[in-house]
Amino acid sequence: MNRISLFLIFCMCFSCSTESTSIEQTKPFFDLKAFFSNEIMKLKTIKKVKKVISFNGKVEENNFDILNYKEELSVFINSDINKNAWIDKYTIDSTFNAQKELNKLQYSANKESLKTQKIEINFLNKQPSEIIITNISSNPIAIANQVLRYTPNKGYRIDNTQQQILSEEKTMRIEVFFE
Repeated sequence: MNRISLFLIFCMCFSCSTESTSIEQTKPFFDLKAFFSNEIMKLKTIKKVKKVISFNGKVEENNFDILNYKEELSVFINSDINKNAWIDKYTIDSTFNAQKELNKLQYSANKESLKTQKIEINFLNKQPSEIIITNISSNPIAIANQVLRYTPNKGYRIDNTQQQILSEEKTMRIEVFFE
């Protein structure tokens, strides 16, 4: 056998032994996108919703038969921190109950420049019972703080505060109650 034949046999054997298997990559942090995608599917069965919007103290209350939950919960989904570039940008802290089940999971940003500064997930019976997200964004003209709170089967609240230079602080709260 000449060298070319040996090389071809080697290549054929090597190519046969290397199967292309797709290993699902695990996410380094709690998967907010997947969680809220599942919640959106569940919420389609909700028949009545009460929505209260408060802007600088003025309150408006409405009842709905249905909401566009994909749009309503997009602010939660957009707070997802599962990006490869951010793996080392958050500190993870977790607490466990007496049965050694996860009780609380908390992610805190290591840099002030990151929009999502904190995510806290409380668990009950191994399921998320409350998710609290703190987002902060700033530029030379304004600072915006946003606190998102989601409680499965009960509702959610979005608190926004914006402070602009030479202007009064503006606040807005959106509360949605599932009935």
